[in-house]
Amino acid sequence: MVTNEKEHNMFISVRKTKNKKEVKKVYYLFYKHPITQVWTKVSTKIEVGSPNEKIRLKEFKDNYRQKAVTNADYSEDHSHAVSFEFFKETILDHVYNNSRYRNYQIYMRILDRFQDLTGNKKLKDISVQDIENYKQNRMQKVKGISLHMELRTLKAAFNIAIELYEDSLGKYIPKNPVKKQTMISIDKRDRRKAVVLSKLDETRLMRIMNDDFREMVTVAIKAGLRPAELVNLKWCNVDFEKKYLYIREDYEEKARIKELNKELSLLSKEKRPKRLEAFELKSEESERDIPMHEEIYRILLKRQERLKNIRNINGYVFPNKNGMKRDRDYINDTLKEYCKQLGLNKDLHLYSLRHTFGTRLKEGGHDTRDIQKLMGHSSIVTTVENYLHEDMETKRSAVNCV
Repeated sequence: MVTNEKEHNMFISVRKTKNKKEVKKVYYLFYKHPITQVWTKVSTKIEVGSPNEKIRLKEFKDNYRQKAVTNADYSEDHSHAVSFEFFKETILDHVYNNSRYRNYQIYMRILDRFQDLTGNKKLKDISVQDIENYKQNRMQKVKGISLHMELRTLKAAFNIAIELYEDSLGKYIPKNPVKKQTMISIDKRDRRKAVVLSKLDETRLMRIMNDDFREMVTVAIKAGLRPAELVNLKWCNVDFEKKYLYIREDYEEKARIKELNKELSLLSKEKRPKRLEAFELKSEESERDIPMHEEIYRILLKRQERLKNIRNINGYVFPNKNGMKRDRDYINDTLKEYCKQLGLNKDLHLYSLRHTFGTRLKEGGHDTRDIQKLMGHSSIVTTVENYLHEDMETKRSAVNCV
């Protein structure tokens, strides 16, 4: 049987196919495009155990190889034919394989929007004016900070092409068309202010939440966890003896998911599922030990006892009903629904609980350096500018102390 016959950019492997009556084993050819460096899966339609399978597989490979070489030569000799569509698909493949699935969705949405406005131009014909036209069009529909993010994404996409795909794309882009002059200048005062949950509103929220959600929100507020840190918290990171929460990455899980994603990337875009994501800390400073608030200690002790007979093979502290990791977006939507019931600020979201933690620490008179370490910020500037809020009464009190 011919399986996993590996070459530099082409190999054959067996995959199962299903129809209404039976499951068949069919040979598939996996081929890496010499220009895009993207793997493609093609069915040979040759079943395992069929007559003359080795000869037929060799003929299929030879024919496909010749076809691929012809197409590659065409791409090399006809640089004028490289379109934005080709550029977009290459960038999306790169982002899918090297970044978070959420980033992949952002790139896909913005590149599609740009193509809808400018058309499927030749890559070499995309100019600064096209970027300017896009900016003027979007300025009528979104806020400045949203447009700034879209332009940064476009700029990053062209940089990926120039720096990482020089032979296939970069040589057709003389310069990045997203220049400094086309970017949106965002005044810090125009940035969305972080929403902080007052203690009164916190009490009101806790009264209407179910027990499970209330426990999760309490831990988020009183430990200052990022949403990703909250949903990825495992019992092995909880130290009841020393009363600490340890924010760590699971390196074995990361390696396992990386291998699974390699297999997923071989699927066609139509069948490509959501990319699996291993938990990654935002920075080295994000790895930290957080002393447990007494309320967190009591909640987690009871929770561990309550969940011990529930299937939870991954050991998550806040698993979903199937024992798997919870979806951050679902948690965020649920929190916003609770806030809506009480008529609270519509901009209050899951990350606001972390803002609340940092603000309350500062209001309690704690040192900024200690707050930086507890929150896991890589720079103290982030702690001062983005998370610590001051009001007029605080300023008045400070002046009266002089």
